[in-house]
Amino acid sequence: MTVKSVLENCADLKMHEERVLTEDYAEFVILSKDVKKWTQVFLESMNNVKPKGVEPSEEQLLITKEFGGIYRDQTLFLNDMGDASIIAMFWPWEDSEHTTVKIAVFRQ
Repeated sequence: MTVKSVLENCADLKMHEERVLTEDYAEFVILSKDVKKWTQVFLESMNNVKPKGVEPSEEQLLITKEFGGIYRDQTLFLNDMGDASIIAMFWPWEDSEHTTVKIAVFRQ
């Protein structure tokens, strides 16, 4: 599984702003009203390991550190693929209208 393969499943969903897109990392902005749609697509290939409103575990903090960390008001998805893992994070903005999405593949 790659970042691009995850995004292929999201082809019908809209990005508000694309920031970075590589084989192992993507960062883009979506409208917060579309978070439920994005969540449904991510749940087809990943587990929601930290819902919004839940304090992150030490392990979650460690695996997300390289990508900006994860906080209580953010959502974390994870798929362990053996020698590598893929994560997706929703970072809601203070304006409540936008959410940054980060997807990353990392080696364990």
